[in-house]
Amino acid sequence: MPFARLLGMLAVLTLLGACPEPTPPEPEPLQLPGLEPMETTAGASFQVELGATGGIPPLRHSLEKLPPGLFFSTGDGLLRGATTVAGPYTFTVQVKDAAGTTETGTYQLLVHPAPTVTTVSLPAATTGEMYTVRLAATGGKGTLRWSLMGGALPSGLVLSEDGQLTGVPLESGSFYPTVRVQDVHGAQAGKVFGLVVHAGTAGGSDGGTDGGGGGTDGGGGSDGGTDAGIPPLPFSAANWNVEWFGSPAGGPTDDALQVQNVKTVITRTDADFWGLQELVDATEFNELKQLTGYEGFMANDPLVLYGSTYYYDGEQMVGILYRPGVVSVLDARIILTSYNYEFGTRPPLQVKLRITRGETSVDVVAIVLHMKALSDTTSYNRRKGAAAALKGYLDALPADTSVIVLGDWNDDVDISITKDSTSGAYMPTPYQNFVDDSADYAFLTQPLSFANVRSTVSNTEFIDHQLVSNALRAGYVSNSTQALRPDTYISQYKDTTSDHYPIFSRFTFNVTPPPPPPVHITSPNGGEQLASGTVQTLTWTAEDVSSVNLDFSPDNGVTWQVLASSVPAESGQYTWTVPSVPATTAQARVRVSDAAAPAAADQSDTAFTVSWPPPVFINEYLPHEPPVSGGTDRDYAQQFVELVNGSTSTVDLGGWGVNDRGSYGLPVPRHAFPWGTLLGPGKSVVIYSGATAIPPGATNAVAASSGGLFFNKGTNHGGSGDAVYLQNGAKQLVDSTTYDASIEAVSYNRSPDANRTGSFVLHNVLNPGLGSSPGKRAEGSDF
Repeated sequence: MPFARLLGMLAVLTLLGACPEPTPPEPEPLQLPGLEPMETTAGASFQVELGATGGIPPLRHSLEKLPPGLFFSTGDGLLRGATTVAGPYTFTVQVKDAAGTTETGTYQLLVHPAPTVTTVSLPAATTGEMYTVRLAATGGKGTLRWSLMGGALPSGLVLSEDGQLTGVPLESGSFYPTVRVQDVHGAQAGKVFGLVVHAGTAGGSDGGTDGGGGGTDGGGGSDGGTDAGIPPLPFSAANWNVEWFGSPAGGPTDDALQVQNVKTVITRTDADFWGLQELVDATEFNELKQLTGYEGFMANDPLVLYGSTYYYDGEQMVGILYRPGVVSVLDARIILTSYNYEFGTRPPLQVKLRITRGETSVDVVAIVLHMKALSDTTSYNRRKGAAAALKGYLDALPADTSVIVLGDWNDDVDISITKDSTSGAYMPTPYQNFVDDSADYAFLTQPLSFANVRSTVSNTEFIDHQLVSNALRAGYVSNSTQALRPDTYISQYKDTTSDHYPIFSRFTFNVTPPPPPPVHITSPNGGEQLASGTVQTLTWTAEDVSSVNLDFSPDNGVTWQVLASSVPAESGQYTWTVPSVPATTAQARVRVSDAAAPAAADQSDTAFTVSWPPPVFINEYLPHEPPVSGGTDRDYAQQFVELVNGSTSTVDLGGWGVNDRGSYGLPVPRHAFPWGTLLGPGKSVVIYSGATAIPPGATNAVAASSGGLFFNKGTNHGGSGDAVYLQNGAKQLVDSTTYDASIEAVSYNRSPDANRTGSFVLHNVLNPGLGSSPGKRAEGSDF
């Protein structure tokens, strides 16, 4: 290479090496979204994105005071949940980027009160006469819309969206419609009404059909009636796996033809109640309801408690259809969710039914299930585990509960469809636990299994079953259970309709109206608004009863918690603390029963509301103590937390705890209130870090039970900031707040003072002449 060329190349390389690296672009400024004041309704789903843009990632968001019921994601700034307490809220969001740059935004949220049905009862109607009642509700936002979500109205009456119940009833009897009212944000309230329709002078029908089984496929068995041949309360139930109903990709490819064929089978069978499996498409299910005249819902319907948590659009679901005018639904929920895996990720749907004809009613619990499929050992063990969980659940119900469990059990009840991997012999049925307990349960389908009847088109086994409790077995019409054969009148049934046959049974109940119970609840008896943790008075009347048991239910009587046992009946009242609930519930009831004969019981006529959180909150706290009077040592005993009861009811603080960030979640809190500690309405209590700080003669102050509160003084004193947490006796978080910095002898106080929705400010902002006011209002007066 020539020397001149070499020198030129070296010069170029030198210039290139001397070029500076490009300067990275400046990040976009850190900015939180600017939003207009927001609105929602207590109980409605709410979500808003408060995440910042710009800055140097990662970003860290914080929110000082969450409106009750909402959750805040510190990563993306998403605020979501369902608010539980109405009122105006102002809260501040702060975001900090990796460089330490911060930005703050203040937002407003107005939470409207949840809608509540205020109509107490419906007046009686008469057939042939005009009937007009306007239902009433309070709360909610905007125009409230009414709908019928369960049960049935007598023929001739309709419920309009504006709550007008009008028409001329055409049939007499007792009806139990469940109505729903909903506001513009989707918040809902429901109520079950009893409506009695008397026969007019022109006469009227008796309010029902002659019971299930009147069609071509419904025969068989004795009528189970009286000597006059008129059964007092007939009822028929069927279950059917309709094979990927509404999904041509999974089952029959002609959806329209499948709908028509299923409609034909249902109308011919004429059952009062259907438990269905493999429902997929809600549109075609709703079409089926219209074609058959039945009411019903799929497992993910909003009516079903926990339904949308475990069932999703596009997958196989269980569901029900029922004959309005005969069957009404009192409650619907997904059960045994802890055993989701054992149930093949299809936990059972439980519905409480009221069967009514004329003036006679009986309640039945129906559980619709679809067990794990396939004959491998793992699937067998999952079915066996599900059966154990189901039996434990049923065993815990009162012995007189009439229960039917029906659906696709995906195994037989004589021997299993699964073979032992070693011997090759068929294994025992995974439902042997029910078979062995013949004193309490019976598979109505077991005789069909023994007779080698099949319940599917392609296989010889009987895998679709009906299990009943002993209480319901008493009403069973002997030998009425059948595997119906629609393939005798539907061409190419397997390819066009389903690979399963419907299963059908009949029942007849000779119902004698029970005598009125010797005990009667008078309060709370429905419609009350009670706050969790408050002290209330439960009242009752009793006749010829020495002692009573008292129970509480947060879920319309599905589960009960003991409040007290063997309370003297003659007292007629009992002071109780409203139990903790996970969230505000409008399905609370109380029950009183004769301690010597628990079946003699009465419960609240309708549900009442228990709100969350309790009305006690953190109102003031001092994290940075002053020095000892006349000295320089720190007087740590002066740190304090002030709690205020913002309600008109006394609150039971027994077992409640106060923590800082270092003790939160540990077994022993910084302070634990002794059981029996009561805080009166509108009153305060102060927890000092040490007993020496308690003013002489103070009756609303205590020393921290653990020996101190130990607050961190904050970033402006070499610390990291801290938090204050208030938990109830069940370790539920009732209130909390955080701080980054502190000022000596100056507390943080709610603004407005003694207002749960107020934000925290330095006390000298509220009262420039006073650094703190433990146990008193911010301006210095007594609570």
